[in-house]
Amino acid sequence: MVADALYLGAQFGAGPRDGIMTGLVRRTRLPIAVVRTGIEIVVAGVGWLLGGTVGVGTVLIALCMGPLVGYFLPRVVVRLPAVAADERHDR
Repeated sequence: MVADALYLGAQFGAGPRDGIMTGLVRRTRLPIAVVRTGIEIVVAGVGWLLGGTVGVGTVLIALCMGPLVGYFLPRVVVRLPAVAADERHDR
């Protein structure tokens, strides 16, 4: 949870689930906590439908991952300098 926020905030790139999360946050303008919780619930549900077990840990991760990433990410994000439009054309 904190690790997720750390590598996303450091601009190291997103894995598949994090990429879906960041894309949906941009598109829907919903809070990170809501989007990530929805993704985790869908993933847990699909896993259960495929025959996996859903225990207390699975439920805790599904319900807590979103709010924790939503809390920590704004606190650890590295702001990259914006590149001016004329500088992009010079490259």
